[in-house]
Amino acid sequence: MMSEPSGRFAVVKFVPDSARFEPINVGLVLEAGGRVLTRMAESVDPRIRYADPYADLASFLEFLRTFDAEAAVGTAGSVITALTDGRVAVPNFYFDGAHPFDAAALPIVDAGDVLFDRLVRRSFEAPPGFSRPSSPTAARTALRRAFVGAKALGTQVRPGVERIGASGVTWEVDFEYLTREYYLVQTATTGLKEDLRRSEHAFRAFATLVDLTHEPGRVGVLASDESPDRNDLSGQLASMAHAHGFRFVGGQRAMLSLASEVRREAQPISKDIESGPAQLVLL
Repeated sequence: MMSEPSGRFAVVKFVPDSARFEPINVGLVLEAGGRVLTRMAESVDPRIRYADPYADLASFLEFLRTFDAEAAVGTAGSVITALTDGRVAVPNFYFDGAHPFDAAALPIVDAGDVLFDRLVRRSFEAPPGFSRPSSPTAARTALRRAFVGAKALGTQVRPGVERIGASGVTWEVDFEYLTREYYLVQTATTGLKEDLRRSEHAFRAFATLVDLTHEPGRVGVLASDESPDRNDLSGQLASMAHAHGFRFVGGQRAMLSLASEVRREAQPISKDIESGPAQLVLL
């Protein structure tokens, strides 16, 4: 007699046209050992544009960016069961499952990577003749999603803040958080098609951290969309980061690990009503 699977996952599908019903995989929800992981695509599959040229892409992208299965379902029972039973209703989306995976042999994060590559990223391959450049914001979006998934964004991590460097230049920092030290996180998208654009974007991120981490207690974190072994520019940035005492984070898995670490160790954001915006303070 076969034992019950140790993990289950559901595929998040988007249906641009309900009459034609041609679903497109746009995400995954995995559940194992009481842990839930949500992985959603970061961009619009070109087939969605073909199926419905008038689709509300802004709302679609917002859903991809913010959807968290555990938060949508709540704490009552299995998240996968709730999704596949139709308890979470989202127009044009449905949840296909529950499919088993062996969480004992493949931990949930690793299973998420493997299944996402096979079921979601594959479906986002462009058709012949289609060309779509990578966005300079791809790395920032990926890290933001990791922080959202860890429930750290807005509670322990502040996005999009301006800080003045040693040079007097005002820089926009992608993220900041506080443990015993003050961390400034800058992202670099190295997968851009044009060499000049990818280099400019990467080295601007590096220059930002160099100018902002001159004071003791400030730590720079350089986050790239690719791991150093998969991208030559990412490898170069990793070497430069280590030489200058920065922390380097490369690739989706490393971003998820960073987000989990921040959730465990970072201080909460303190909101001072009189001073306006939320401030990071060491408690």
